[in-house]
Amino acid sequence: MSNSHQPEVRPYLMTKTLVPENQETPIHFINGDIVTNRLFFRRNHFPYPPFASSFYFLPIEGLVHKPKVFSLQQIYSLPSKTIKLVLECSGDKRELFNPKVYGEQWGKGAISQGIWKGVALRSLLAYTGLLDTAKEIVFEGHDYGERPDSNQLYRFSRSLPIEKALDPDTIIAYEYNNQPIPFKHGFPLRLIVPGWYAMASVKWVKKIIVIDKEFKGPFQSVDYVYYPNKGNDSGKFPVTTINVNSTIKYPLNRKLLHSGVYEITGIAWTGNGHIAKGGN
Repeated sequence: MSNSHQPEVRPYLMTKTLVPENQETPIHFINGDIVTNRLFFRRNHFPYPPFASSFYFLPIEGLVHKPKVFSLQQIYSLPSKTIKLVLECSGDKRELFNPKVYGEQWGKGAISQGIWKGVALRSLLAYTGLLDTAKEIVFEGHDYGERPDSNQLYRFSRSLPIEKALDPDTIIAYEYNNQPIPFKHGFPLRLIVPGWYAMASVKWVKKIIVIDKEFKGPFQSVDYVYYPNKGNDSGKFPVTTINVNSTIKYPLNRKLLHSGVYEITGIAWTGNGHIAKGGN
């Protein structure tokens, strides 16, 4: 007598580190072009932030005409913007690099795509205005801790140039795939920067500060920087736009197959423009 019941078999995130939690998407087992909340890759530099209160406010300060503090209710009430985009860690595929480099040794799964909903950052800035001297906008997250190169406490902070901040698709998001953003992905508010590597999309946004100079935080001046000269820091420049990239989803690397005809499937993506066609 055969047993018709089969236990569910499904993919899981693949753990790289636990504290901080870094897990990659099993990209080879994703069907369709939307990654569910459960399988969205997790990238953290610090432990998850503790929230002592359910009351959440977002201040915008610095070089603005009128500093303002937004409540969640105010943000929810503003006209919304929904965008579908790829978020990719700039270290995606680092374990494949030759020669090897320091950092989280990601395979091919530090990438996910989904639908984000929020309010355009430019809509919030319309309430505060920007002084003529404004050059960059800093986004400070609630997550903090010590870096390996220092025993000083840092919050994860990044900046955007004014032009990118005012891009109509740069949003302060509160939903992912029609649900509130999961806490591990930035609930209640996450910056989403279209076309840029995911380090720019700061999670758990604590405050927004407008400044008149180049931001020098370590996650922008030390990490997430291209160093073209191996011997020194000269000529270094920040990581921004996602480069054209692709991944074969099937068959898996070094998979043994019976002789026959198989279709090779994969994905391709870019932060600037569109992928017109696949290769032959």
